Amino acid sequence: MASGKGTATELVKLWYADTPSFRFSDTLREFWECWRLHIAADHQIVLPEKPTTKDLQELSTALRRIFGENMMERATVLRAEQSASRSPVVVIEGIRRLVDIRTLMEDQELNFRLIYIEASADVRWQRHRTRNEKPGDADLTFEQFLALGEAEPEKEIRLLRPSAHLVLDNSRGLNLLEIALIRAIAGWIAS
Repeated sequence: MASGKGTATELVKLWYADTPSFRFSDTLREFWECWRLHIAADHQIVLPEKPTTKDLQELSTALRRIFGENMMERATVLRAEQSASRSPVVVIEGIRRLVDIRTLMEDQELNFRLIYIEASADVRWQRHRTRNEKPGDADLTFEQFLALGEAEPEKEIRLLRPSAHLVLDNSRGLNLLEIALIRAIAGWIAS
């Protein structure tokens, strides 16, 4: 959480016009909204308009149990395939499990590259609180933030690192992230 995935996505979209981006959590957010507006309301259950990080983590685990471990990958790949972009790059953001990229890694026709972005816990906690993306984020203590990082979807992220084509430490500032990212992507596109 808050390692710099969104920032990296925005940089790529700046460098390569019309680059589409898809977040794994988009599927969860859409499901939450559908559930909140249609099903929960019909049963007089009140759900908050915006889910918390914990809500999305629990929803991810539950939906994967029901629809299969690779349901997030299937939904995100379908979105990417339906994209009409002419950009040489498509960004898929927020991958959290090896199963989320199995098909992408195995498809020989795809030039799929996994970038693993990491940052120290202190830095990520401060960013998470500052951006205040979900209800309660600004009020999280460091201990609560670390506990969120121990949830099942977050623990799986660490298993992605050995499969990454590039590992970036984003604890030291935007400039270093930018330089490493543009060099890598330009090189992959050229090859």
